[in-house]
Amino acid sequence: MPNENLEHFYSKDPFEVLGVSPSAPKAEIHQAYRKLASEWHPDKHAKDGKDTKKIMGKISVAYEAIEKSKQKEKEIPPPPQQGKENFQSDLRDVMKGVFDDINRK
Repeated sequence: MPNENLEHFYSKDPFEVLGVSPSAPKAEIHQAYRKLASEWHPDKHAKDGKDTKKIMGKISVAYEAIEKSKQKEKEIPPPPQQGKENFQSDLRDVMKGVFDDINRK
């Protein structure tokens, strides 16, 4: 019989539903999903009277939400790393342009 503590299935945090940390690698998340899906599959509990379809739905939604968020992380490139020198020269160029525009008027 699966773990009877069902509270984590009603969490809004998909990582909590699957029992993994947000920094978990993709393989660990997938393994947790497969384990829970196997434990809570409705066909295994047809005669128990438990609402396993609802729990299985929450497991699936949590897994999909994590997968989508991980995919978005891959799609958004990190901002370019600029050193202090680049920032100062960029700021100088901007300020020079501003003052050049003011002096022209």
